[in-house]
Amino acid sequence: MIPVRVYVENFMSYREGQELLFDGAPLWVLSGENGAGKSTIFDAIRFALYGNHRGGGAKTQKDLINHKADALTVEFDFLVDGEAYRIRRTVRKRGKATREVFRLTDSPSKGKPSVKPEANTDSDADFKKWVKRKISLDDEAFTSCILLIQGKSDKLIEATPSERYKILKQLIDLTAYDKLHQLVDARRKDCDGQVKTSNFN
Repeated sequence: MIPVRVYVENFMSYREGQELLFDGAPLWVLSGENGAGKSTIFDAIRFALYGNHRGGGAKTQKDLINHKADALTVEFDFLVDGEAYRIRRTVRKRGKATREVFRLTDSPSKGKPSVKPEANTDSDADFKKWVKRKISLDDEAFTSCILLIQGKSDKLIEATPSERYKILKQLIDLTAYDKLHQLVDARRKDCDGQVKTSNFN
């Protein structure tokens, strides 16, 4: 996944609409004083993909709306497998939150791209499957290895072996090791059976 564009309006500390374009350079740095809203940009990416946020006193999605506004909008454009997509989320103090997925025909940096609704992303279940299929990561793996949350950067280190395995399995292909483990386990059971048979005789 390659981030291309983030747009936030009335999202947490951002009151006016702000657009960041990440097209055209392999490396970007967000710099600024504490409290300037750097982390909020990454919060917006996570919120767009998974609907989750780090908190900061916000217990619900409606708590993410800037205190001077009645609704928020977050858009995240990204490239994956050569295709461009946009996820748009809106949350209102009164009314239902919305989530939309579009396929883009051109890069946002080249002007306003035409958008086409992405099929099979309407329900929460279908959307989660779509994100997992495109990004190959769930929220836990994303915040453990891709987007390190302040104060929780040691999450992977402190995880239990089973939790660590679950996260790493999403990042790297462990199929060969799974098969090897199954072969070793089968061989162990076979040897245990032979020992029991030998003792019985």
